[in-house]
This record gives sequence, C-alpha cells and structure tokens, in this order.
Amino acid sequence: MKPFYTKATSNYDNSISIRYDELSSLYRHWHFHDEYELVFIHKSSGIRYVGDNITPFKSGDLVLLGSRLPHIWLNDSAYNKDGGDKIAATTVIHFQKRFVHNDFMELPSMAQIKNLFLKSQRGICFPLFKNIEPVLKELQSAENTQRVILILKLLLDLAEYSNKEYLASESYMKIQNTHKHDRLILVHEYIAKNFRNKISLNELAAIAHMTPQAFCNFFKKKTAKTIFTYINDLKIGYSCRLLMSTDLNIAQIACESGFNSITFFNRKFKDRMEFTPKEYRKQFKSI
Repeated sequence: MKPFYTKATSNYDNSISIRYDELSSLYRHWHFHDEYELVFIHKSSGIRYVGDNITPFKSGDLVLLGSRLPHIWLNDSAYNKDGGDKIAATTVIHFQKRFVHNDFMELPSMAQIKNLFLKSQRGICFPLFKNIEPVLKELQSAENTQRVILILKLLLDLAEYSNKEYLASESYMKIQNTHKHDRLILVHEYIAKNFRNKISLNELAAIAHMTPQAFCNFFKKKTAKTIFTYINDLKIGYSCRLLMSTDLNIAQIACESGFNSITFFNRKFKDRMEFTPKEYRKQFKSI
C-alpha cells in the first residue's frame, strides 16, 4: 500500500489552521502531506497506522505527526455502515512548514518546541493528556496573534509532557530517509509486499546483492532489529488490524498474517503486544 501525497492546506491559509469534523468515518486513505498535524479524537475508535506502527486508537487520543509522515486512521466496521449511528468526531490542527522552520524557532527560548517538531517525525501520542478539549475550543474561536499565543502554550505543554509515546520505529524513519535506490529500500519494499508469505534469507540477501551473513549484519546495523524480528513485527501489526476489523477466528488470522503455527503466533503476539490475541480482541472490541 503506497501512500499518496495530498495537500492539507493551501498557500493562502494561515500558517496554523484548525477544524472540527463530524463524519460517518475518518479519512480512509493512506497518505502524507508537507504540513505537521495535531489530531485529537473526540469520538471514534479503530486502528491507526503511522509509518510502520499499527495500533488501536480510541476517543481521547492526541497525536502529533511530522511532515510527510504516512498515516491513516481506519474506523471499526460499525462506522462504515449505511444508516449507522456511529459518528467520528475530531479536531485537526495543521501547521504549515513556514510556521515550524523559521528564524523565530531558532531562538534558544524556542528549543523545546523546535525539538518537539523534530521528534514528531516519528509521530507522538500523548496518552491521558488532560483538559485538551477546552483548549481546542478556545483555539477555534481565537484569531491571528491570540491564536499563535494559545498554540505556543499548547505546544510547550506537549513538549513538557512526560508520558509521550513514539509511534513509527527509528528503523522505519531511517528507511524513509534513505535514497530510494538504496538496497535497504528495495528490501523493505519486498518485505512489505510479501511478509504474509514465506520469505527466505537467501531471497533478501540476493535483493541486497550480499551474502546471507553479510546481509544479516547489515540489516541489524541499519535497523537495530534482526531481519526475522522485523518481519514478525509486521505480521503482528497486520494481525492486530484483522483482530479489530474482522470476525475471523484466531487460527484464520494467524494464517492470514503469515504464521504457519497458531502456537507460535500466540507466543509471538503476547511477547509483542502483552496480550494474547483473544485478550487483545476482547479489550479493543469493547471500546
């Protein structure tokens, strides 16, 4: 699934734009844009993809996304039924690059906010961030300088928040920032297309034009993961989506995700997610 480029704001918009949406479901396309984005979920649930991170989302989630970071929020199936009563409500703030990259942000006193935007390249979630809804409501009614003052205060609060969770992995960001013809990009693309099938070390080494041993060392140095840990993480992420969005049983999901053994799937899933697949589905189906 290749993300497509979209324009979140026009050049005629203010450098900060804010909107509140109530829709039957959230925007259902894997995409990226130049603007930085702060998203608050007033009411919605489903699966969130940010880079190579695949995790459930729910009402109350607050996420900051860096420029050109691919993302999509996929609602539970209940949100997409004709005539259904499920509503997805969000507030989205877009920051044009000129707001983030300028002489003002280079001032020493702006270092915390500048660093927040730098780290947002991986996507940042702020669990249990309190009292955000009144702030967003005030921001929507504010204009010009007053809006800038309020947004800087919010950004400082986010920068100082101690309970941040980074979404896309460091290895994914390294791959994203690698030249498109780099051998690691070719390997990554091949894995993304084929991870549900059996992939041999010899296949991947051949794509990278290396011996298997040299490739293993190269991949771990670049991504801080072994190649098969990386592949299993992709499989687990895909299985999370199936657990949330389908009624397939656990054995079917294990097979669909590329695991030949349900015992191995259950063990790897719990190691990675801290729940068994059954517990995971029960917890997040009840959101």
